Amino acid sequence: MNQGWIKIHRQVQHTSLWLREPFTRGQAWIDLLMLANHEDGWILVRGIRVVVKRGQVGWAEVSLAKRWQWSRSKAKAYLSLLETEQQIVQHRNNTSLLITIRNYDLYQTREQQNEQQKSSRKTAKEQQKDTNKNDKNDKKGKKDCGETPPRLLQHNLIPLALFALAKGITFDNSDQLRAFLRRFLTASSNLQGYAPEKILRTFFFCVDDAKGKYDVTLETIGKKIDMHHDHKLTSPQQREFGDILAEYEKLKDVLFTKTSPLIHPPK
Repeated sequence: MNQGWIKIHRQVQHTSLWLREPFTRGQAWIDLLMLANHEDGWILVRGIRVVVKRGQVGWAEVSLAKRWQWSRSKAKAYLSLLETEQQIVQHRNNTSLLITIRNYDLYQTREQQNEQQKSSRKTAKEQQKDTNKNDKNDKKGKKDCGETPPRLLQHNLIPLALFALAKGITFDNSDQLRAFLRRFLTASSNLQGYAPEKILRTFFFCVDDAKGKYDVTLETIGKKIDMHHDHKLTSPQQREFGDILAEYEKLKDVLFTKTSPLIHPPK
């Protein structure tokens, strides 16, 4: 009974059920396995390119703590425990933390990876703009505004999508859309791992805090997302909350492509 494996789609990481409560240690371990790259790639950390190899996790300790709803000291102690038990190896430097999953292929065999890629291609034919290719499934993806399109399911684009929809942001052309992505990608990545519902609820919390003004920034949301819990929405906000989530689910596959409904050329 302790041999073989089951398939768990990485999309489960972005569901409210997975992220709703503080993680157990077992859940945090499974989360690390799903966060690990299944192909070599790289990420940008403070403008520095950091290579992330297959079987490695390119997440900061503080980001993992936020994601797991733990204190940073608890996350640090847990990672140290996993290292002591020879489950992981931590690689630290002045700019980043890389976590290598020992014996990664025992958890994610090449055969298993190919199965996931075939399944993923049925629902996601676009390459991600982020050069970290952990979730890249189709090397012949569509072109997005003249560049390789980002996949919305990549963790750092979900907050960006919700932010754009909540503020009613539109663009005259694809150049403006690309500039928007570049401008807010870092701030959006700071919200990685949070459920869409929590991000959106924090947005309305910030609006109320600004006395009804919608000039809320992603940076502000990132600072306040852990400062409140059950912010109560007004009736109009509840309707808007539901409408934005529904629109997000409907448009998430095309929101940052060259056919984005956010692009409205001037007449």
